[in-house]
Amino acid sequence: MGQPLSHDEHMYLTAGQLIQDHAMYKDFAYLQMPYLPMIYGITFKITQTQDYLFWGRLWAFIFMGMAATCLFLICQKLSQNVWVASLSVCLLLFNKLLMYSMSYAWNNIMPMAFTLLGLYFILISISSKKTWSLGIFLSGLFLAVAIGGKLFYIATIPPFILILALYPKSMTFRNRAEHLILPFVVGVAIGLLPAFYYLITRTDTFLFNNLGYHTFNTLWRQEISEPHTLTFLAKLRFAKNIVRFPSNIALMIGMLFMVLLTIKKEKSTRETVLVVLLILFSSIIIFVPTPLQVQYFCFPMPYVIILLSCLYNTLPTQTKNAAQVLLTCCVIISIIYAGPKMLRAFPHALNAQHWPSTIINQTSHRIKQHMGPLRPNDRLATLVPLYAIESGIPTYKELATGSFLYRIGNLIPDKKHKKYVGTSEKTLHNTLAENPPKAILVGFEDKFLEAPFVQYAQKNHYRKVKGDFNGGTLYIR
Repeated sequence: MGQPLSHDEHMYLTAGQLIQDHAMYKDFAYLQMPYLPMIYGITFKITQTQDYLFWGRLWAFIFMGMAATCLFLICQKLSQNVWVASLSVCLLLFNKLLMYSMSYAWNNIMPMAFTLLGLYFILISISSKKTWSLGIFLSGLFLAVAIGGKLFYIATIPPFILILALYPKSMTFRNRAEHLILPFVVGVAIGLLPAFYYLITRTDTFLFNNLGYHTFNTLWRQEISEPHTLTFLAKLRFAKNIVRFPSNIALMIGMLFMVLLTIKKEKSTRETVLVVLLILFSSIIIFVPTPLQVQYFCFPMPYVIILLSCLYNTLPTQTKNAAQVLLTCCVIISIIYAGPKMLRAFPHALNAQHWPSTIINQTSHRIKQHMGPLRPNDRLATLVPLYAIESGIPTYKELATGSFLYRIGNLIPDKKHKKYVGTSEKTLHNTLAENPPKAILVGFEDKFLEAPFVQYAQKNHYRKVKGDFNGGTLYIR
């Protein structure tokens, strides 16, 4: 709760607020798959809250708890050892990369949790004496929910299909197709029905928000960055730095020793094959977008931990104690690496007044007070929409994604802006002129992105307000 606000959170949470009364991909843009804002929207509607950042981050912790529970059940089943399963959960929770990602209202932890839930159901379904078709259906359903949270997770489908198509050897392929593959595919299809609805009814905007935008974003990055920083070689260097985190090095060392201890094993179990395929496919797909982001590595990380349990179960009895000691050392390394940051953050975590969610909510209400009574058409123009919606101030739907769609707007033909519900540095003045804002808030994004806002305020004689706006500058008409 104490981590500084990330500008990504503006898009995720604003979409959750807007989806309650507006149509996603039609009335406003959301540059990801739709399921996380749907969860947020239901939460906001039920709780009648305006503390959007608080609830968004609370959901991240809930999803992490769900992921940890699923990981424990998976590792206990695979290793047949409660201590190994408990150590695996510690490796997950004290991994600095995952600790970083679960601190924000992003779409990284939610799909991870549902993928692990799907993995658990597939494992208990295929390992029972009689294949459990309902469990396989539920596995497909939960994987579909993960894909609906983040499109990356479509990479989990091929490994599951391959395992269901190849195992068990005792069944004919026709029986595997009927009793294994079909329930799984039906589960995936049903789980993706809301996404299919958006794809069919808003094809152009859905594809732009989930695919086209990211192509334009790469072009924008090429304009503002050194080209050599966006190459595949640069991605490999970035990945090397992530792998060099002590907690990740500990995982790699643990896996290496497990592999060496099981090297004489004649064949791998289907569970091990499935987990290895998940590591392979997830590791490949995170290199597709440009640039590579640190939070993308959340995708393969749980499967690396699960692989340790797969390998543990194949060890000879006399070496299992040594393996437990090795895993315990890996956990200790992770705790030592993550511990200082946790200790520094602990006092802030206990004091809600220091939480960004509290500060932003209070700042938003101060802005609303300065704006005075609001008429139906009054808006706050800003690239940080949380500062508007946390006190119920209307903002422009063209700016609902914060800086993301706005910053690539110059690369999109002007005639497409209305369809994609966006604007740009070049067209901002025209957008604001259609319904002049009551106030303008700047000071949170790059100056070159906010320059048109400041120019509009100065040109139209907005008054600069003195006050504490969490480092921002407020202009009032």
